[in-house]
Amino acid sequence: MLHNMGMTPSSGICMSLLHQALLTWAGVDHTIASPQRGPGWVSLNKEGVYSCPGYTTIALLGAAIGRSVGGVRGYVVHFASV
Repeated sequence: MLHNMGMTPSSGICMSLLHQALLTWAGVDHTIASPQRGPGWVSLNKEGVYSCPGYTTIALLGAAIGRSVGGVRGYVVHFASV
């Protein structure tokens, strides 16, 4: 079931590369580091919003490692369905 949910090592690596590309080449790192706060929700919560792909990467890679170790598959699926 985890494989059907997209929790594979390749999806975690792809998410990591996409997040790094967004930070580096799209200039989002300057947006995050700037002290300016705009009127919009994303601008007011920019650190949290732009860190979500990084946390998703950690979750995907952690689930993939847990699945490869074995024995924790049922726990992860149960935890994800709660």
